Amino acid sequence: PDWVVRADDGSPLSVVGNWDADNYALDTTNSEALDWVEHVIRTMCQDWGYDYLKIDFIFAAAVRGRRHDSGATGVQAYRRGVERIRQAAEDRFILGCGAPFLPSVGLVDGMRIGEDVAPFWRRENDALGPSMTNALHSTLLHNWMHRRWWLNDPDCLMVRAHDSELSLTEVQAWAGVVALSGGMVLVSDDMAGLEDDRSALLARLLPSLGE
Repeated sequence: PDWVVRADDGSPLSVVGNWDADNYALDTTNSEALDWVEHVIRTMCQDWGYDYLKIDFIFAAAVRGRRHDSGATGVQAYRRGVERIRQAAEDRFILGCGAPFLPSVGLVDGMRIGEDVAPFWRRENDALGPSMTNALHSTLLHNWMHRRWWLNDPDCLMVRAHDSELSLTEVQAWAGVVALSGGMVLVSDDMAGLEDDRSALLARLLPSLGE
């Protein structure tokens, strides 16, 4: 219990409500918590053989709250945590996600640069949530970061015709932005169920920019 960031009243600080539960932030100024982080990462890399790590929702380490080291800022706490992950992972690929950009420079190999994609263009009354519009805008706005700070991850391609509200034009627009960004190309569709014409669209992007 003493490994989590706490509110001013001393109670555990819930930093995000997701998966139908409160979620708490690890206090990365606590040496025992950091040792546990290192143990988890080394287990995943050395014992289980993973060489690609996506660390998501890690903004939580930077939230304002009471920590073991009362003199550390949220950004300093965040850096300590990700530095330990970087050290434990050694030269394996680390993708930051849900992460503050500037404090992550030099510690991750790739970075999700925008909102999650979704099988629809936009949703009314949800301007900041997952949608293809938000993913597209974020990718265009953050293109300059690619190969300067890290490899940009614009989020997954989604080209399927089934189980989707996206028109063919909208699918082509997103695929074009991903290709032109020159960043990472990841596929979220079930390849076994992909329509032939959509498979052909996907094939044009692999590899992107001929690289």
